[in-house]
Amino acid sequence: MGKLPSTKPGGMMLKAEFAEAEFGCKWQTITSRMKANKQIEAELKAVKYRKTNKYLTPVEQQIILKHLG
Repeated sequence: MGKLPSTKPGGMMLKAEFAEAEFGCKWQTITSRMKANKQIEAELKAVKYRKTNKYLTPVEQQIILKHLG
């Protein structure tokens, strides 16, 4: 079993670790899939997702998993 992702208080998770843990790929692969999906972009915009953040909130993680998982 691999090491657990490092989560911050409130369930925040590093984007790279989230991509590796949930999808087994790099974060860049996830972003390219997200760009192709207008629905996911709309939902992330609704929760004030910022591309510059290093961490994903639990809500952002759920949106990504719902559409790409």
